[in-house]
Amino acid sequence: MKSTFDLFLTTVEDTVNYKKHKENVKYFLDEISKGKYPFKKDLIQIAVYMYILWLKRGFHLIRQGAKSEQNITPEIKSLCFSDFKFAVSQFADKIVSHRPLRDSYIVLKYMIHKPFNEIYEVEIVEVFTHIYYAWENNLIKGE
Repeated sequence: MKSTFDLFLTTVEDTVNYKKHKENVKYFLDEISKGKYPFKKDLIQIAVYMYILWLKRGFHLIRQGAKSEQNITPEIKSLCFSDFKFAVSQFADKIVSHRPLRDSYIVLKYMIHKPFNEIYEVEIVEVFTHIYYAWENNLIKGE
């Protein structure tokens, strides 16, 4: 039987590969900066945006991330998800698991005010992991 984390990762990956969504991470981050929480109820979509941000930051190319925003294609999104899963596994055990979802938005707001090339992989993974724990909690509650 798959763990809930494996199920979450599979759901995010399927969403990346099959669902049309805006790749405009700047829009997503701008909405957060205005105190709006787009997709608040759609935790999978927030997780997808964290993956897209990870790609646009270039962590799939260079461990420290690229200096400028990277263009991504559907092929890149599909091919690099296993690299993202590996990155998540490297940080996941260091992240406090049961913090409120609003803490993820605090990290997102912090990230917004930084230059793009100073958004760190651990910050992206931290938000992704917190989103997973919120999703898992909703799954357990039957929501």
